[in-house]
Formats: sequence, structure tokens, C-alpha cells
Amino acid sequence: MSSQRYRPFEVPQNSTLELEQFGPNDQQSTLSAEPLAPSSITEQETSAESNHQDHLNTTSLDHGQHPDIHIEIDAASLTSEHEVTAEQDVEQAPQQDFQFSPYGRPLRRFYFRTIVGSLGPIIVVCYLIIIWRIYLASGYPDSPTAFGPPGAKWVFYSWFVAGIIGLNLSLYGLAGAEAGMLMEPTWKVSDAMRLMLHADGTWSGPSGWMKAMKWIVQMRRARSKRNLPGRLWLVLALPSVVVFSAWPLSGLCLEITSGFLHGTRGNGAFVTGFVYSDFNANPGGRRPARESSIDARVLGFGAVYTLTGFDRSQSEFLGSVPAALPNSEGVQEIFLTAQSETPIEGKAWGLLIHYNCSIVDKRSDLRLLKDRRTAAQLWGSSSAIPEFGPADPSPSGTNGTAPLQFGEEFSIKYMSYRLSDNATLVEARKEPRGQWDRILNVEGEQRPLNVDAVIETAYESWPIPNSAEPENVCNMTSNTTDNPATAYCYYNINENSTSPYPGTDQRRVFEVLLWQGIQAQAGWGNSTFNTSLYNLTIDHNITELYGDYTGLFTGFDEGLDDEFEPVGEGLTAIGVSCTSSSSVGTADIDGVHSTYSNFERTDSPIPARKGDCARRFGAETLACTLDLSRDGWFPWLFDSIGAPPPLDKSNPENLLGYGDYRENSQLAYLQASQLRQSLLQAFSNYATFLMYNNGRDFVGADGSRLRTLNPNVTAFTAGTVITSGVMPASIPVALFGLWALISSALCLIYGFRRRWSAILDGHTVFRLGVELSEVYKTELQQHSTVAEIEECSALHAIPGLIGDIDYRSAVGRIGLVDGKVNEVIARKDKLYR
Repeated sequence: MSSQRYRPFEVPQNSTLELEQFGPNDQQSTLSAEPLAPSSITEQETSAESNHQDHLNTTSLDHGQHPDIHIEIDAASLTSEHEVTAEQDVEQAPQQDFQFSPYGRPLRRFYFRTIVGSLGPIIVVCYLIIIWRIYLASGYPDSPTAFGPPGAKWVFYSWFVAGIIGLNLSLYGLAGAEAGMLMEPTWKVSDAMRLMLHADGTWSGPSGWMKAMKWIVQMRRARSKRNLPGRLWLVLALPSVVVFSAWPLSGLCLEITSGFLHGTRGNGAFVTGFVYSDFNANPGGRRPARESSIDARVLGFGAVYTLTGFDRSQSEFLGSVPAALPNSEGVQEIFLTAQSETPIEGKAWGLLIHYNCSIVDKRSDLRLLKDRRTAAQLWGSSSAIPEFGPADPSPSGTNGTAPLQFGEEFSIKYMSYRLSDNATLVEARKEPRGQWDRILNVEGEQRPLNVDAVIETAYESWPIPNSAEPENVCNMTSNTTDNPATAYCYYNINENSTSPYPGTDQRRVFEVLLWQGIQAQAGWGNSTFNTSLYNLTIDHNITELYGDYTGLFTGFDEGLDDEFEPVGEGLTAIGVSCTSSSSVGTADIDGVHSTYSNFERTDSPIPARKGDCARRFGAETLACTLDLSRDGWFPWLFDSIGAPPPLDKSNPENLLGYGDYRENSQLAYLQASQLRQSLLQAFSNYATFLMYNNGRDFVGADGSRLRTLNPNVTAFTAGTVITSGVMPASIPVALFGLWALISSALCLIYGFRRRWSAILDGHTVFRLGVELSEVYKTELQQHSTVAEIEECSALHAIPGLIGDIDYRSAVGRIGLVDGKVNEVIARKDKLYR
């Protein structure tokens, strides 16, 4: 580069210049030159113009003789009065009018822009982290209902406002850092073409990125080689790309929805369901019964409370409210209490229960019925058909000490006995075929004509303290004046006893064995039946018990006049074993997590008539639900789980003389899984009946509606909450963190350094253009002013580093420079014109 320089134009007397803030170590001079006389001004202007014209002529000659030599021109300093911006109000000192001095001015610092650009992204990220930890991390993913702190709606919308502001603050600070980095050799751009990408701020947003991509494509077409923006452009574009990606993604991790907020403590809450004071208040009490309902739904809000620390995801029914107790799985200990219309928290009285059932595959899996009597020992034969007439009340081979009990007067279908421990009660019941037990169906019993079934159950009965006689658990309260107590309620009938009934730590067993045999009938007389409809397979059969009961016949071969012959086919056995426990008391309930803790057993009050109590939940629940002393248990097993009923058809014409009836054909066995489901359903139904009366209106003895104020709990209030969206919050938090790290780091490192301008704006680009040498200007003029910038090849020849074009002088001048970097770099401690 030629060292030949032109003297600058002198600045007129009345020109206005701006004084910038100086640092504490900066050289500062106050110029107060005397006003020049008009003659002096004229001489100066004439001299400057004359010198300028001479230099132009010399430059023209030198350029003609040496075309490869680039001659840089120190153009006259242009001055103008312009409007002071808000930033200059903060960063610049008050304006003073002074004449231009050869001492120059130092490079400036822009504190406000740098502080804003450094702190803005950090504040935005901190705000997002606060939302994440307070509103999302506490969103309780294990809860089926949304909970959250108040103010969710304002926080949700304020985040997007903060995001927009933070994005613009980041761009505000990066634009200043960019101006400083363009003066550093490390980040210099190779030519003015790439500098124009910075002048347009193409790194700052989608519109600029599209322009940069267009620039890359057109440059490839124009120059037939790959051209990319410089390193500085890519570094500045990185945080912009990150934040533009993170901001919409943050909307995917935040959702507002209807939920519940913590209520005001101390006001109590109205609850529906049985509480301590009225648990035994309804006349007659509550007892298990055969129910066909398959939806044991919890009343009110419908929360089911589990022990603190229990993984609620293990049980599917806990994932929604109002919860319905399942019939396909057992439950761990759950706490049921009176419900409000919204979640509640505090101390409440309720029912703590556990129940589960499992399929028995072999006899050794049985705990109680492994010691059962055989069919021959109990009934005198293995026939599944009830015997007519009375039998020996004490058949030989029995092991029980109590006498046998019998059922109806026409046939013996029910028996019960106790095992040698005198505590385990075994009940047995035969289900008669409809064909020979009231064959004409005149009573409308609709029994299947082609199935034999026998059931046996066993459970440990709980004796009344100080009583030698065991109590019949399913008997109704006696109307005598004795007012007898019962061992199957939740009160202590012996004040001196600390454990009148088994608690939750004593899980009691109830076992069931079911024998079945189905005869596939092709038809009777002139009737026909499609035998392909039958499914005669059965799973989980207990092979050791096969044939302990037998069916007696297969039907008629040719008509009514033919006699049948006993066949004695063995019946197939399946089994289920259940465990259960329960207790009543108080517990601390957490309405957010639907958990309980600190359970303390608190027995229910004793009613005036001791038998008018709610029967205890446990093994007796299944015993009273099956109620084997009555018929109908076998169809109920199908009905309770919604299994298909027996198929019926019209009677053959030759049977019409016996009455107009329909015959029922059972098409499939009751599988072990269905038997298990039926017993679980019985547990679920009674649990909701015991605490919520199956959802029916609560009516006390005086006819009033039972809606009780519980002062020890607090009801949540409905409101708007923030919940997690489809994307984990950690992803946008990480992206915003990366954006803040890069943006703030660039502002801190380069923003506080001295530089020639606040940003690379239109004014600074114009000034850089004025400082160009005539060679570059001439080359630029050879290109059309209306052509695309990518078509201007002269920009590739112009250097892109912003430095000191008058580096040999004591007072430098800022412009686009080339040459040795260590020479032309703009020193921060130098004065510039």
C-alpha cells in the first residue's frame, strides 16, 4: 500500500462535533480555539482545495504508470449535525462545539448496550428456569389431576412476552459486539462482499438467513465456486438460530389447563360419604350382596389414596379420576374416605383396605381347602346331582366336629362344615340342572339344561370374644330384645380387648374350588342345535381334583320314552385363592399426590342396635356375596362380569304338553380368570358400597341428606394451572442456556472494548465507503447501481478489516484496510479523526 497521503480538509468554524465519554485512562483534551477571521477561513479553504487538486492530478498520473499500486485517499472529514439518540444520551457526554484539532478523539466504549446484551439473555433463562422448577417440576406427573401454584395464566403469557424482549435484547447486544469484533484480526472478514452481510444484519433472524442463502447460491452461479459467509457471521448466527428454535419449542413444553389450586386452610370442606359419626347410622346396616354392577366407581371427586412412596403407575385404575376400583387386578392398601367435589387434604377418617386374588393351578397351592373332605365323604357319593330326600346328617368319614347343615327339603344341595381347627368354615353347593330340577321352568329360574356345577369355599371365621358358638356372618340382626353383638363390624365389642377384629396386618384367606361339566346337546326330539357354538376348553384346571365330582347322564338318544343311563363323566376343577384385610381410622391425606400417611386405627361408634352396623370388608365379603345357602350363585358368576348368558331356544313340539318353556344351553365353561374377575368385582362393589352407598343419596335415620362438614380437611379450588406439554422442559431450557451463554460471552468479551461505532449501521457503512481509495471507487462505478449486490465483483477486491488507514500518523483514521495486520490494526490507545 502506498504511503502517499492527502491532507485532510479543514473543518469549518461552525461545524458541530460530538464528544464521547472517555475512560479514566483516556487522553482527553478540551479544544477551545478562537474563531477564525473570514480571511483566514478563505485562505484555509483555498489552500486545501489547491492542495487537493494537485494531489488528484498526481494520483491520476501515478495510477496510469503503476496500475497495480493501490493508493488510499484520506478523504475530508464529513461533519453534520444529527439527532442524538437515546443511547448517546446515556453513553456520550454533552455536546460541545469546537474546531477540528489534529489531536483527534479516542475510540469509545458503549456500556449500556453491553450490559443490556449481557444481562438480558441471562435474565430470560433464569425466568424460564423458575417457571420450570416451580410450575412444571412441581406438576406432579403421578397425579391424574393437574395441580399448580396460583398465577399460572399470567406466568404463561408473560413468558412469551419475556421471550420476545429477551430475543431483541440479545440482538441489541450482539450488534454492538459485532462492531467490536470486526476490528479484531481474529474475526476479520476477507472482503467487503462479506462485510455487506454484516451490514444487513443477516445473521440475526430468518429473513437474514434467507438472504444469506440466496447470496450463497448466487455467488456460486456468478463465480462458479463455493462462497460462504465468514467465521464471524457463523458465530453470530449460532445463538440466533438456537434462540429462534428454542422459543417455539418452549411453547410445546408449557400448556395451560384447568386444574386445582390450594384452598384456604381452616375453613373445612363439605364431604359426601360415610364419616365416623354416621358410619353405622343407617338402619339395618350395610351387608354384601350379589351385585351385577361392573363399575365400582368412587363417589364425588373420586380420589383413591395410596401409601406415600407407592408407585401409582403399577395400578392402571389409579391413573384417572373419578377412580373405579378394578375387577381385573388386585389392589395394594388403599384409603377410601368421604369425598368433596374437589380434591381435599388434611386429616380424614375412612376405610383402609387390601384385596387380591390369584388363580390356583395345583392342589398344593391351596392353604385351606387342601384339607377338604372328598365328595364321597361329604355327600355320600361323587354325583353332582342333588340327592332327593333327607340324608344321614353325620355321614361317615367326616373330620369336622360340628354337625352338617342341609339345604332345601326336596333335595340336598348345600352343606357346610368346619375343619379340624374349628376356625375354617367350608361351604359346598351343587347347582342342579334345569332338566330334572323343576324341568318345566314353571318358576322362571332359567337354569341351564346341559351343565353340572359344584362349588366349595373356605375361609377363617372370626369368633365373638367370650362366645363358644361361631357366628353366622351373613345372618341379619335378630329382632329379639337380646340386642346381640357381632364380630363382623368395625367396633370393639369387648372393651378390654385391644384387637377385636383382624387389622390390615392380618390378611385373611378365602378360597374357591369350582367343578364344571358341560354336555354338548345336538337337539331334543325334532329340535336341532348347532354344536359348533360350543367351546369346551378350560384353562388352569387342577388335575388332582378332576373327577372328584361326576355328572350322571348325557341326555336322551331317541326321545322322551327312552330311559337314560348314568355315564359318570368326571367334572373339571378350577380354583382361586383370595387375600383381604381392612380397618377403619384416621390418616393424613395429600390431595395433590393422592397419598395417605400416619394411619391410626379408630373403631367406629357402636350403634343402638349392635347388629345395625356396616359389615366388615374381608373374607366374609365373598362369603356373603356368594351366599351359597341360596340358589343362583352359578348364573351370578357369569352376570357379575358381563359374560354371555346361556343360549336359549324354543322347545320341540313333542314337549309342549309339559308346558310352554324355553331350554337354556350353556355354551362355554367359566374360566379360572373369569372366576377371579368375579371375586375381585365382589370386593370392589362392596368397598364402594361400604363407604359411598354405591353413589346413591345418603339419607340418615331422620330422612335428612348426609352431607357433612369436615373441619380437619381443606378443599382445593378450581383454577388454571401450567402443565408439562408434549416436550420435556429440559430441551428448551438447554437451548436457551446455550443461547444465553454464547450471547452473553460475546458481549462481555468484545462489548466493553473500545470501538469506532456502536454498531455497523448505515451511517458507519457510508463513512467506510467515503474512506475508500479512488481505485476501489472506480471499480465500483463500473458496476450497475441497480444490479444485485452479488453481481458486484469489485466488492471482493475491497478489504474487509476495519482498521487504521493512517496508521503511520499520530492521529489515525478508521476505514477498510489491508496490509500487515499488526500495522493497520486500530490501536485502542490511539486518537482518531
